[in-house]
Amino acid sequence: MRLKIKLAALLAASCLAASQSAENEIGSYILPTPQTTYSSQEERDAVCKNFGEGYRVPSIEELFNTPHQIREKAEKSLYASSTQNSQNNAEIYYHSFENRDANIVAKRESLYLVCFKEAEKEQKKLLNWDKSERNRMDFKEAKAFCEAKGVRLPSASELFSLAFFKLSNEKEYTAKHGFTQPKYYWSGEANNDFSNTAIVVGFLRASVASSAKDNKSFVRCVSDAK
Repeated sequence: MRLKIKLAALLAASCLAASQSAENEIGSYILPTPQTTYSSQEERDAVCKNFGEGYRVPSIEELFNTPHQIREKAEKSLYASSTQNSQNNAEIYYHSFENRDANIVAKRESLYLVCFKEAEKEQKKLLNWDKSERNRMDFKEAKAFCEAKGVRLPSASELFSLAFFKLSNEKEYTAKHGFTQPKYYWSGEANNDFSNTAIVVGFLRASVASSAKDNKSFVRCVSDAK
């Protein structure tokens, strides 16, 4: 294991100049090049540390918000986060840049890697969440329903952060946001392809998937705080 970690660190040092990098309001991202998979958290940590002070394996929320410049260069496969499954510490969350899926996988699975450094002053966007609607709707109905109220469907990132908040602190979440179905909710983001699908977020274990627009999912509208 120590030899593998050393080799991973040497690989990171050798490819630093060729790596793709990008920034957003959350922080700085580096895509190690050439891309390869790592099957232990120790290897992943070693690679990211070699990119400089503060670089680490991103949490699933940070990974989900990776800039498009990185996504466009990434492999069409699964990328590792540092976030463990709260129900099983042998599992972590992964994210797919190809279809934006997020779910859990064995920690020892061979996964690709993005490294992350948090911005010094992250300014979180304030949101006003409506209550969870009782009835399920298709994508078109959900979008029209929110717009008729003068609000909108949340972005996939906003909705995923809400789902992860519920997963990490159920009591505080319920006190603030009330009851939420442990099912899929519509985001306002349609997939940019010919699949006629849109992004949904699951509130059972904070997962992300694609769903046909004529399927029925739950709805929670949102607006930007003023």
